Amino acid sequence: MSRSTKPYLIYSYKEKINQKKWHHLRQQGYDLILTRTMGTDHIDQRIPHENLPDYCSGSVARYTIKHAKKILSKKNLCGLNCLIMGGLGQIGSVIANKMEKEGCKITIYDTQVHERNRLIEFLENPDIIVIAVDGRAKNILTLPNLRVCKNKPVIINPVGRERMIHNHVLKEALNQGFIWGYVVDQELNDRIATHTRVVCTPHIAAKTEDAQYWRAVYWQSLLLKHGIRDEDKYRDKMLIDNLVYQHKKEKRKKNRKNQV
Repeated sequence: MSRSTKPYLIYSYKEKINQKKWHHLRQQGYDLILTRTMGTDHIDQRIPHENLPDYCSGSVARYTIKHAKKILSKKNLCGLNCLIMGGLGQIGSVIANKMEKEGCKITIYDTQVHERNRLIEFLENPDIIVIAVDGRAKNILTLPNLRVCKNKPVIINPVGRERMIHNHVLKEALNQGFIWGYVVDQELNDRIATHTRVVCTPHIAAKTEDAQYWRAVYWQSLLLKHGIRDEDKYRDKMLIDNLVYQHKKEKRKKNRKNQV
């Protein structure tokens, strides 16, 4: 397949691509975003982009089950109510399937379908709450919402979406006994990380040997699809293009200041 596009490569979800940055990239000749991340919520969905096929949902599901058993001190999860927040997307559907096989009763709260004021109905009975939403959902788990939980659930956040629940809300919910514990696949820069019933891991859910292998295979396939055969040289050229752009931008800024 001959290459007809000039893709811009992303290696981390921390690199955000909004309309303003996309405009700058378009000026440099880029017409497509290729991202090697687990999701695409760091990219404005109106911008043309491609992501890898699912390579880590199984690993994320196993992480969820392992830590649910560990923090609840249970050998199995049979009979427990599990609420999956985020719907049956790529990761949510696999987690729901694996948890169901563990004997859990599954309920789905889809942040794209269900209205926010209905969340309280879903929070009354779960023993386990799994956060499997993208980064566009913010501040959904508030203290008034968690207050209705009857079973003191454990919250498991295997995709590390910290904006779903603020640290001060988490701390109060733990101290007041609304929830039993919290597991997140992200380092928390707060005293809450030292709480006896809080488990933080440094983004390891999707870093199993199997997941990393398939990520590498899919990424190379995606690069070859767009005619990129030497990733290092292409990325060096991309970085140089960006440096040139930044230099021109600074030069224009200085010229405007001199004209004032």
